[in-house]
Amino acid sequence: MIFFFLIQSTYAEVFKTDDKNAFNSKIYELEKAQVKFKTRAINKGKSEYLLLLQDSKKYKNARFRRNRKITHKGKLYYLQFNTSSKESIIKARRIFLKKGFKANHIKVLLRSEQKTRYEIVYENPKNESWFKSLDYSRAQSKLRTETQTLNNDYSSHFVDLLSGVELISDKYNGKIMGRFSYISEANENESFDDIVVEFDETYLKSELGKGQITVGKQLFSWGVFDEFSNFDRVNIKNLTRFIFDSGESFRRPVTAIRYEYYLSNWKFDSFYNFGFERGRMLNEDSIWFGVDREVGIIRGGDTSLINPNLIRFVNIKNNKNIDSGHGFRLSHADTGDFSFTYLRSYADLPILEFSSELRSEILANSVTLAGLSQGVELLYVNEDVVGIDYVRSLGDQLYKVEISYIPNSPVVNEELALVNVSKARVAIGGDIEVNLFASTIVWQALHEEVISSEKLFLDDKLTQLIVQSSSRFRADKLETGLRYILNLNDNSSYLSPFVNYDINDFNILGLAYHYFEGEDDSFYGYHREHSNLALKYSYTF
Repeated sequence: MIFFFLIQSTYAEVFKTDDKNAFNSKIYELEKAQVKFKTRAINKGKSEYLLLLQDSKKYKNARFRRNRKITHKGKLYYLQFNTSSKESIIKARRIFLKKGFKANHIKVLLRSEQKTRYEIVYENPKNESWFKSLDYSRAQSKLRTETQTLNNDYSSHFVDLLSGVELISDKYNGKIMGRFSYISEANENESFDDIVVEFDETYLKSELGKGQITVGKQLFSWGVFDEFSNFDRVNIKNLTRFIFDSGESFRRPVTAIRYEYYLSNWKFDSFYNFGFERGRMLNEDSIWFGVDREVGIIRGGDTSLINPNLIRFVNIKNNKNIDSGHGFRLSHADTGDFSFTYLRSYADLPILEFSSELRSEILANSVTLAGLSQGVELLYVNEDVVGIDYVRSLGDQLYKVEISYIPNSPVVNEELALVNVSKARVAIGGDIEVNLFASTIVWQALHEEVISSEKLFLDDKLTQLIVQSSSRFRADKLETGLRYILNLNDNSSYLSPFVNYDINDFNILGLAYHYFEGEDDSFYGYHREHSNLALKYSYTF
C-alpha cells in the first residue's frame, strides 16, 4: 500500500502505448495544455503461449468457461495465455482433453518478441482521483458442499463459499475475495462444529519495470506436480480436509509480496511471506486427527516406543504460529521447462515435540500427571528447500521430474528429542492422454529419505505411488475415474473411485467412495474403519 500511495501522490494519470506516433501526439497535446509530465520507454520481452485446436464440427459446438479468449480463424481455434505460465497452459490442455478434444489435435506454441512500450506519467488538470477510472467485475466464485457418511455412527457435512470482486484500472489490478467455511462431524464418541470466515485472495498487482509486483494475500504454487510437490510449500494447506481436497481447493493464500520478472524465455519469481497466517489444524475430536486417544496410537508412529495409556491422557497443544518465509525461482521455457528453486518455508504437516519433562519421565518409565500435563506440542517449523524440476511434452504424454534437498529438517528420534537431519527427495511422473473415452492418466512416484545415522521415532524413508485416471462420456458431461495412493513403507493405501456429472457449465454433481487399507498404526490404515461415501456438489458463478 505504501508503494501505491507514493505513485498516486505525485501524478494522477498514466498514458501507455506501443505506438510511437500516438506517444508523440500525446506529448504534443500535454505541452500545448502546459501540463507537467514525465516519459519513459521500456524494452520488454513478451512471451505468450498459444494453444491451437484443429477445427471440427464437434469443437465448434463445445461450450467453454474459465478461458480468457477463444476465437476462430480458418481451420483453427486458438486460445491465448499471456505470460509464459506453464501451469496455465497445462491446465488449459487438460480442460480441452476432458471435453473430448483429441490429443493430436492440440498444439502448444511458445512465441517470444521484443516490444517497446511508451509511458507518459502526467498530472491530471481536473484533479480527478484515480478510482474514477477503476472498473470492477465479480471474480469467479464457487460454492462447494459435501456430505460424508460411514454408517449410523458417523456423519460429516462441509460447506465452502468463495466469492469476491476483481478490480482493474490503468495502473493496477487486484482482487478482494472472502471465504466462508463450515464443517461439522459427529461420531459415536465426539462431535464438533467449526466455522471460519476470512479474507481469501486480497491483493494489489502492478507492473514494475520489466516485471510485476503483487502485494497482499495471494495464492500461487511452485513445482510441476499438482500434489506431493516439495516446492509447493508457499501456501498454507487446509488440513481440515485431510485427503479429500487437492490443488486450489486445498491451498489457502498467505500475505506476501511477490515480484515476477520476464526476459525472453526466462522468468525470475520471488516472494517474501510476512508470516501473518496461522497453520490449519484438525479438531482433536475429528476422527481424521493424527492421534487416536481411544485406541492409544499415533498415525504412522511406532507403537512399541510409547505406551497406549500415555497417548490416551497426554495433553496435546496446538502451536499454529508460522514464521515469515521467502524464496526465489528461476525458470526457462523452451522445448521443455526447467526451473531452479530455493525457498524457506514450512512443511505441509506440523511436527511433534515432546516437553523436556514428559520426555525425561517416559525414558525413565515413570510418567506422572505433571508430565502428562506438560504434554506434547504440534508446531510448524521453517525449512530450507533447494532443488530443480523439469517438465516436457512428448506426443500425447507429459513427463515431469523434481529433485529436492532439505539440509536441516527437525524430526523426533527414538529418544523422543527433536534433531535436525538432512532429507533428499526424487519424484517422477507424468500425464498420459488416451483417445479411448477421452481418458487421462496422471501418475507420480516419489521417494524421500533421511540422510542421518539417527534412529527416528517415525520412518526414515517415504516411498509413495500416486495414480489418478479419468474418462469422459455422454458428450463430456459424465466423468468417471479412480484415485489411488500406495505407501510402500507400510503397505497402506487409499482408494477413491468417483463419478461427476456436469449438469451444465456451472453445476457439477459428484459421488465418491473413500477407502483406506493397512495396519492400525500405518499412515492410511490408521483410517481403515473410516471408509465413507461422499456426495458432492459445486456451483461456479
